[in-house]
Amino acid sequence: MSKREAKRYVRRLEAEFEGGGLSGRGLTSDISRKGLFIRTQKALAPGTPVTVRLHLSNGRISIVKGVVRRAIKVPIYASEIKNGMGIEIKEMDDFFESLLMQLEGEVLSEEKKEETRKDEFLIITCPSCSVKNKVLAEKASLGPRCGRCRTLLLIN
Repeated sequence: MSKREAKRYVRRLEAEFEGGGLSGRGLTSDISRKGLFIRTQKALAPGTPVTVRLHLSNGRISIVKGVVRRAIKVPIYASEIKNGMGIEIKEMDDFFESLLMQLEGEVLSEEKKEETRKDEFLIITCPSCSVKNKVLAEKASLGPRCGRCRTLLLIN
């Protein structure tokens, strides 16, 4: 169970930000109705009010206002941790709202595809090495082979 209030969507968008007399650039790594995370080497201090300009894929620019809630600054050699800042969104424009609606629609259509797609599998034992092989029922007529010894599998 997730402790998050809003669903997060992975989306890489170019971002320009300003706050506390400083500015910088970065890439978003995830977006939600409540906030976003920007990967950048110039993270602003937590509590700083920030204005973010997001360059959307359709060429438009969305302006989002918020507050930096967390900042991660680690040396470059610690590459497994991503530098950046988490921003709580206070105001969003119509472009950002439509981006969220688009992302929510993509997720819903993927979930529907998963629900309607019920792949049926056959478990076929190899006559040569006795390994059980999982084969898609729709591909069984194509002459599947054993995953271990490559012997042609016989379908009963």
